[in-house]
Amino acid sequence: MSQTLALVAEVVGVPQVSPQDNFFDLGGDSLTAAFLSLLLDERLGAPVDVFTIYSADDLETIHQAVLDAVSQARAAA
Repeated sequence: MSQTLALVAEVVGVPQVSPQDNFFDLGGDSLTAAFLSLLLDERLGAPVDVFTIYSADDLETIHQAVLDAVSQARAAA
């Protein structure tokens, strides 16, 4: 969870975020959502679709998508 939250904080440019925060309420937009999607894949090996980020109610939901993506990637390997 901490890695996901750290990436979100980095992308939106705030010092700290919580799992209950909404990505767009933190200042995220379509470009930062695309950048977050890219970083999640590059740094965590979690290919999370940008539309998942758009539709997430909170960062906990995005983190769950990260866990699911990592699990699927490992199962495919």
